[in-house]
Amino acid sequence: DAEKTRLLEEVASLERAARTARTERDEALEEVATLLNAKNTNIEDKKRSEAQILRMEDELEEMHTALESAEDRYKRSIQQLEQAQADLGIERSAVQLIESQRIALEKQVYLSIILSKHFLKCY
Repeated sequence: DAEKTRLLEEVASLERAARTARTERDEALEEVATLLNAKNTNIEDKKRSEAQILRMEDELEEMHTALESAEDRYKRSIQQLEQAQADLGIERSAVQLIESQRIALEKQVYLSIILSKHFLKCY
């Protein structure tokens, strides 16, 4: 009878240990599933981040290209402005020369008229 009681207690103890082991196993499986989900989420986040980095690198390259193009246009504009300023300077010089020649010619015409009037009075 004592042996039977001892065996029953041992069976009960083993059943409790088995239940505890199953509970621990189930908890461990849940933790593994949670960790796998977290890992998969991290992998997806990493892929999205890498794709975003690639897009941003492409955008940066496009911006560099656009900047270089804008710099080239700016340099050409500056050269055209400098050429236009040089041309304007030449035109101003030409206008000043023509104006001084016009004034000199007007003086000659005026003197010619005065001299003509003077000679006409004398004769």
